[in-house]
Amino acid sequence: MAKEQVAEKETRKEGTMKFVPIILGAVVLEVVLAYFLVTKIIAPQMRAAAQQTSLEEEGEKKFKTIGKIYEIKDIIVNPAGTGGTRYLNTTVGLEVENEKLFVELESRMPQIRDTLIDILVGKTIEQLDGVEDKRLLREEILTRINDILPDSENEKVAHVYFIDFVIQ
Repeated sequence: MAKEQVAEKETRKEGTMKFVPIILGAVVLEVVLAYFLVTKIIAPQMRAAAQQTSLEEEGEKKFKTIGKIYEIKDIIVNPAGTGGTRYLNTTVGLEVENEKLFVELESRMPQIRDTLIDILVGKTIEQLDGVEDKRLLREEILTRINDILPDSENEKVAHVYFIDFVIQ
């Protein structure tokens, strides 16, 4: 009887030992899948969410600390290619961070108006009417106005705003 019990235990042990490689393989597979899930899917999504949050916070800061707005009213031009049959009437706001630059803009008003007119008459109606077109126009105005101003990091126009923008 003892021999039978020993033989039965060895048979059970051999039967159990057959499952060890399968169980070990399943554990290794789970570890590999978890690694790829975390590194390829979860981590990039978390980085993107953190970056988006950071950009939103930066945008909120930017608009909370708005500087003084210098308005250039009633710039009326005929856009390129209209033959005088269409016109653009706009008021542009230039955001500055200090009083010294505000005074500088006032003293350079004719030069700034001329630059704005030069930029706007060179654009066609198609280059003026889209959202992306307006963003590009703001960037161009910002660059050209800052080129006119004295070279100083603290004395640059921060943002350009279209207060009025009417195309007829």
